[in-house]
Amino acid sequence: MKGISKKAFSKLTNKYRLIIYNDNTFEEVLSYKLTRWNVFMLASVLSIVLMGLVYLLIAYTPLKAYVIPDFPKAEERHKIIQNSMLVDSLQNQLRLYDQYINNIKLILNDNISEPYQEFKGDTTGRYKDLNFAPSKDDSLMRKQVEEEEAYNLNMFTEVDPASAKTEFGFFPPVRGIITNSYNTSEKHFATDIVAANDELITSITDGVVVFNDWTMETGYVIVVLHKKNVLSVYKHNKKILKSEGDNVKIGEAIAVMGNTGEFTTGPHLHFELWIDGKPVNPEDYILFQ
Repeated sequence: MKGISKKAFSKLTNKYRLIIYNDNTFEEVLSYKLTRWNVFMLASVLSIVLMGLVYLLIAYTPLKAYVIPDFPKAEERHKIIQNSMLVDSLQNQLRLYDQYINNIKLILNDNISEPYQEFKGDTTGRYKDLNFAPSKDDSLMRKQVEEEEAYNLNMFTEVDPASAKTEFGFFPPVRGIITNSYNTSEKHFATDIVAANDELITSITDGVVVFNDWTMETGYVIVVLHKKNVLSVYKHNKKILKSEGDNVKIGEAIAVMGNTGEFTTGPHLHFELWIDGKPVNPEDYILFQ
């Protein structure tokens, strides 16, 4: 066995001479001293280089569309890229939509980061003890407005929104007495305002109604989406004057103040203001008195 291995190695290392002659003059042109091992190594290197060149030629030139079966052509690849970008955009929009829906659910459930440990009511006072008896003129005006609402889909209060805007750009939903302010330590992410019963509630700025329904805890609730990712929430209403999808203008009546829901002790407006999915203190943006 040892002799066979030695003999094979000897064949690989035996030296040979490659001579190139001029066919006409028989003059020696080139002469190379070779072994079988040298020839094998040279052939291996040339094969690797050739395969590398073929790979580069196919991978980085249009030739691959003709060499590789079912490989998409330039136009098809462009469409694939466009479709991929479209799918990515739709996924982002879907994610934002899901986030928006979750924010709406949090608002309606009064759940910011953790559930309420104990409900303390909308205010420490008793709303029914406050006297907001409407005058004769107020009663006539409210009756007239409510009658017109059945025939007018774009009802406004008798105000000039352009001149009535606050320094923050928001119109007060109602003017009255603040009985309970925004307080994160008490899990009260709203401002409670008491005014005369059946007072009209107005939109703080232009927007679209995204929610309009009854909840056991907060009665009739209406939510309006505004520009710059602003949401305004109005709870405990006696009556809702707008439907989901309705466009509303600043100062436009959207509800009537009431005393609906379990979490209330008298007629008032529980008003929440959300910006970028987070509750903020409405009194920092709106003048209620």
